[in-house]
Amino acid sequence: MLALLRLGLAVTLALGLIACGGDDSASGSGGGGGTGATGGSGGSPPIGSRITGVQLTAQNGASEAGVVTFAQAFRPGDAAEGVAVTRDGDALPTQVDVKRRHADGSIRHAVLSVELPALSAGETLDLDIKSAGAAQSAAGPDTATLLAGGLDTRVEITEGGKTYTASAADALAAAGASRFLDGDLVSELRALAPPTDGGSEHPALGVQFDVRFFAPDRARVSVSVENTWSDTPGNRSYDVQVKSGGNVVYEKTGVDHFHHARWRRVLSFGAAAPDVFVRHDLGYLISTGALPNYDLARTPSTKAVSSVTSAWDAAPKDILDNGLITKYFPTTGGRDDIGPLPKWAAVALLSGDPNVMAATMGVGDLAGGFSVHYRDRKTGRAISIDDYPTISLIAAAAKYSDPADKLPDCANCDSPYTVDDAHQPSLVYVPYLLTGDSYYLDELYFWTSYNFISQNYQYRQEDLGLLESLQVRAQAWSIRTLLHAAWLAPDDDKEKGYLTEKVQNNISWYMKNAVDSNAFGWWQEQSNWDTDGGRPDENMDADVRYYTSPWQSDFLVWTWDSAVRMGFSDAQPIHDWFVKFTIGRYTNGPDYNPYDGSPYHIATSSVSGTPYATWAELWQKSFANRAGPAPTTLEDKNCALCYSAIARVALSSAARAKLDKAETAYDFVDQELRKADSDYDDDPTWAVVP
Repeated sequence: MLALLRLGLAVTLALGLIACGGDDSASGSGGGGGTGATGGSGGSPPIGSRITGVQLTAQNGASEAGVVTFAQAFRPGDAAEGVAVTRDGDALPTQVDVKRRHADGSIRHAVLSVELPALSAGETLDLDIKSAGAAQSAAGPDTATLLAGGLDTRVEITEGGKTYTASAADALAAAGASRFLDGDLVSELRALAPPTDGGSEHPALGVQFDVRFFAPDRARVSVSVENTWSDTPGNRSYDVQVKSGGNVVYEKTGVDHFHHARWRRVLSFGAAAPDVFVRHDLGYLISTGALPNYDLARTPSTKAVSSVTSAWDAAPKDILDNGLITKYFPTTGGRDDIGPLPKWAAVALLSGDPNVMAATMGVGDLAGGFSVHYRDRKTGRAISIDDYPTISLIAAAAKYSDPADKLPDCANCDSPYTVDDAHQPSLVYVPYLLTGDSYYLDELYFWTSYNFISQNYQYRQEDLGLLESLQVRAQAWSIRTLLHAAWLAPDDDKEKGYLTEKVQNNISWYMKNAVDSNAFGWWQEQSNWDTDGGRPDENMDADVRYYTSPWQSDFLVWTWDSAVRMGFSDAQPIHDWFVKFTIGRYTNGPDYNPYDGSPYHIATSSVSGTPYATWAELWQKSFANRAGPAPTTLEDKNCALCYSAIARVALSSAARAKLDKAETAYDFVDQELRKADSDYDDDPTWAVVP
């Protein structure tokens, strides 16, 4: 299976996944950001042992010799010191930029740059990634040497009769530039520069340059124009040109740049990198805990692939467009972007289709267009609630924020997009996991920060960063994003410790306040009176005052299982308690009809506030006024994204954990859903197994 990542106008790198086997167990205390899932060996493999592999295939004609860069996640202990890349036993020149280590010191996530020979059209290389001693790669050339090759990428912005310019060479030569990759094969320099009109800086815009040098005269250049400073909010209107090599490589007039948003273009300076597909071992990636435990026996159908590619082909994809991303996040109902990962990412991972993977990466680029990007001018990083504990985007709460934490009012803050946390997709995690592209890492940080500051600061308990006050589904998606960012934050980033602490704060809160809060495992009640826009649940008995939404809890079960698989093993009791409710809905017949296990609501408490005490009461009170007989089959079994499909994912983690009655419940739901199994080939979003 092959997958394509389009890195820019002239540089194309492909990332796909080989659906091979892989262990799915997890261990560790969660210290240092979780230890991550582990293989079954119980120790580090000997130096020279094969860990995993990738397959590279030349595309679009012959590929010249050059360096290909991609990212790889590892299980704890597999890469204790370093890794080597070999072909037929012979080592290839490889640069290993370790971005994150596990608590045991072994590599969790690294960016690998491999020097390839010239390839004929369609030629394939099978490469092994092996354990090795500590990397001895030399440092890359100094900045002056790299810039001596003549890098001349510039951004020119014309606004209000003035032209502001930002130069990549000037930005990288300045004191604030940093290195994301550093070695003898690749050096990637980063700098955020204000465009200037020759005398003064633009008051609100910035340009992020990420330049990956393969040689002084050969580089991949990422240009991100930002309107993200937290202290100068507001939309901006301008004309823009991006120039390189004396040519205009991108231009647009009348850009309406939304507040707290950014856009990106990627181009090549000099000769492009080799045009190849890079195929990862999907089974191995799953075994690291980085990805859901997708059913590797399943191959997405032609319909699944074409549904994504045709939608992407038809989608708007210019700067600040939304592509496949839902414009109005609160839109309810089944959506392609709601799930452990969006449909397009699931199809890309399982099919390896190059065009679907291109869409997945393209969506990651367009995630910048949503107004969630609040950059602190003092630190240059996404807003931290450690620095601003009473900050809030909610006006009613912000009135009471500490003066130093207040954000300026914004009179010109409009966007065609509406973001919320209850329907928030994962847009950039898979792109960063597979590519190690720093733009996607920044996006992870921005979205995680937004989920904190968009709350009432009192509800999140200021700098604790608690997410429990959100809707249950919002808890699931916000904690998921937090986990993704915490698990991948590089060791030398401040965000590593900051985000890991927030994960642990949430685990501690749920352990103390959620686990064993009732006998069933349901989580959070809502009123049955005048709910949901005046639509009471007519199925329920008149005695019912409160209900819960089981499918939202099932979302959260998956999230807590992800935490465990990522190595936060102290979240296991939280997962086990939440999933009790999922198991119980399918294993308490005849008191509770298992064919009613996937409803929209389940009654929990009476008008007097007395909780119902038995499964029989839950069932009777929930469906007392149902029109027609009780079901004798799961009513949504023909739907691959409906409530039973979600429940099966929750039950898969319970079955893997060998919880009481979990296998019985999983088998019941699984057998029902397999009556319409082909639906999962058309949409594998929820095709997750034990």
